[in-house]
Amino acid sequence: MDFCRNGQYTEHGSSRSTGSCGAVPALPDALVKLDSELGALGVLLEPTSVVAKAWEQAERTGNRAQWRPERAV
Repeated sequence: MDFCRNGQYTEHGSSRSTGSCGAVPALPDALVKLDSELGALGVLLEPTSVVAKAWEQAERTGNRAQWRPERAV
């Protein structure tokens, strides 16, 4: 899904990607070091951020369409 209407937005060097294009190297200044106490739970942070962005986009779309969801799957 392309969230940019003019095609000029890039996020960490990735533009117009579906998210399934394979590995994209991350720049060191774009990374956040996790506390070692998180252990395996640290791997949940990126998928959670994807869900948060999807939720935000769904709300924005819904607000434009007079859409009032009561449930989500």
